[in-house]
Amino acid sequence: MKKTICLILALLFLSACTAAPSVVPEEPVPAEPAETAPEPDETPVESSSPLSVSLCYESTDSFHPLTAKTSVNQQLLGLIYEGLFSVNPDGRAEGRLCTNYEVSSDGRTYTLYLRRGVTMHDGKLMTPQDVIASLKAAKKSSRYSYRLRHIRSILSVQNHAVTIELDTAYENLPLLLDVPIMREDDIEGTSPAGTGPYTHSGKRLNRFSDYWQGSDAVYYGKFIRLYRASSTSEICAAFTDSKITLAVVDPNGANGPTYHSVSDLYAQPTYQLQYLGFNLDSDMFKSDILRSAISFIIDRDSLVAELCSSFASPAVLPCDPASRNYDRVLAQRFSYDPDKYIARLEAAKLFDFNGDGVLDTFPDDPKTEARGTLVVQAGYPERLRMAQRISDELQGHGIELNIKALNSSEYRRALRNGNYDLYLGETALPPDGDLSAFFDPVSSLCLAGMENEEILSLCNLALENAGNFYTLYEAVLSQGLLCPIAVKQYAVYVQTGLDLDLMPALGNVYYAPVTEES
Repeated sequence: MKKTICLILALLFLSACTAAPSVVPEEPVPAEPAETAPEPDETPVESSSPLSVSLCYESTDSFHPLTAKTSVNQQLLGLIYEGLFSVNPDGRAEGRLCTNYEVSSDGRTYTLYLRRGVTMHDGKLMTPQDVIASLKAAKKSSRYSYRLRHIRSILSVQNHAVTIELDTAYENLPLLLDVPIMREDDIEGTSPAGTGPYTHSGKRLNRFSDYWQGSDAVYYGKFIRLYRASSTSEICAAFTDSKITLAVVDPNGANGPTYHSVSDLYAQPTYQLQYLGFNLDSDMFKSDILRSAISFIIDRDSLVAELCSSFASPAVLPCDPASRNYDRVLAQRFSYDPDKYIARLEAAKLFDFNGDGVLDTFPDDPKTEARGTLVVQAGYPERLRMAQRISDELQGHGIELNIKALNSSEYRRALRNGNYDLYLGETALPPDGDLSAFFDPVSSLCLAGMENEEILSLCNLALENAGNFYTLYEAVLSQGLLCPIAVKQYAVYVQTGLDLDLMPALGNVYYAPVTEES
């Protein structure tokens, strides 16, 4: 989505993260890397050309699609590599290196017919063996292992096709198959051959002359200069000095606002969910009645409008409100309504008996008071402000919270050890919206008391048929297992005079629709 503006925008730049946006990370919140100084010998951008595109990168990080750690390098991968499918701006799977597919009657076997005549960057044609090797490598990687956990086997079959066998029925498997395809013999290398419109060489991306969609599909020029800048401050300075002409930023990220006058601004969709998580083992939140009632006193519309720079959408359900899985009738049942909160507590006999402003009666323990700790990761001004607003709102309804702002390692340690009652979290859901990582004990996102076989079963049913997401979301909110707040978007700055008709999609700023049919 493109926005044309003519005023000064205050935005927060995107800091490097440990997981791609479209993947559930190994930890609930990505870590912030240390800032590094830019190289002094960077070649300046030739600003005389209106189509001169220059982007930031981190030279100390790899360009390998499975191991690149910094967000700036991860963003460039969409120009170098492609998957069997891509996720379009509407959140639907679009065939890319796969032209069509068949699904068995039990939903557990997919036969994927590969696009013929695709030349890889080493000059050789893509083969089914390249696809198989890439998917197997991704399945072993920290970035993709959890999302591909249901794949049991990957086999080559006749007619230039690959068969994927699953251990469960999976309606929307193509949404997960945007995994970059690499040359089989080069997967262990530092920069394997891919199929995308550009190849990487030092401080440049060069247009790939044998790109299967043809040269007309490439609209960024014959080459793209790369300038070393990965931290927020470096990207800010590089964009201000026109050393880079496009920058992806998180308006609600870390390190405070910066200011730019730009002509074009695009919103990139994400599945970056902001939410309240509960310690189900704490005395304070053993009661599902109190946990679920909190949804009624979170004024998401006001929080997002006042704190999120218009680059987030209030979300009552744990998915993007623009998603087909978002049922607005169900969301209305759990949306902001303080009267429902009061009625729910009264029905459960939860009262403030001594008049100190704090709930002090729980059904199974009349001595327990609703006092606890809310942990939040420091270094994110928007999250700190949100945590304070939430704390103020809950205190007005009998729940007293002590906010602890912790650095990245302390925050992770507190979550891992259960040293919290509430935490303000942020994590990237996978493209299919699967919530399993919250309730599966093998996932580091499954925290104190969250292991839940019943909810995991509902997650699997939702994977089998997306119509079952309604039942899953209803159970999660009724039991107060999560309290969603918002789903974020990223902002894409483009320098004045650089006319790029971008269509940012989930996980790929440089998404372009397929223009050549097989």
